[in-house]
Amino acid sequence: MSFVAFARDADYWVYASDDWDDVYTTNYLNRAKLRGMKSVMSRQVFDTQGHGRDSWFEQRMAEPDVVLSDFCSMVGTDFDEDYQRVWLRNVFTQPIGIAGICTDVDAP
Repeated sequence: MSFVAFARDADYWVYASDDWDDVYTTNYLNRAKLRGMKSVMSRQVFDTQGHGRDSWFEQRMAEPDVVLSDFCSMVGTDFDEDYQRVWLRNVFTQPIGIAGICTDVDAP
């Protein structure tokens, strides 16, 4: 069974790589196949570049509560209507994020 057939009816998709543009935007053969997926049709595809290209692998383990909040926000169960996702970004509507710069190593 292909991935597209397996995931066809998924409401959300977390694409755990940094090459969405290569896989979907610029690859017309893949795009035609992926457009049959519910998550792609509804533009509910997320990747882990909300805080920059490498931050997911370098920083997220220190903030499991924020990762969980991002997942809740992704599926529409916001506990705070003003919450902005940190790690997960919608590949259709949000640019790749920029990691913050540490200006004080002693700050909380």
